[in-house]
Amino acid sequence: MRKDRSDGDFGRQLNGGLALIAAAEMVKAMGPGAIPDLIEKSWGRYSTDLSPEALLLLAAAVIRTDLSKTTNVVAPGSAGSAGNASVVYLRDSAYEMFEDMQDGHLEG
Repeated sequence: MRKDRSDGDFGRQLNGGLALIAAAEMVKAMGPGAIPDLIEKSWGRYSTDLSPEALLLLAAAVIRTDLSKTTNVVAPGSAGSAGNASVVYLRDSAYEMFEDMQDGHLEG
């Protein structure tokens, strides 16, 4: 529920990461042979700019990934407002984290 979390956007991002890890675990459990059928049956149920070929490569990467070493990290920040809009203010350490991840690994 969007408004029910006391930690707002940060809690939703945490839950989103947990959902992605769970989906990765499901794809991995299904095995590589199930991927083309999974992509075909789910096509049109989500929005992406990835081609079916790119999705296939992404799913293959998931299968090769050791998910026990996958961490779910939410960028540090705080919530606030700007006029009538709710906004997220990222801390400097969030930008440092983004820079650190450019090589595909989060070191800190």
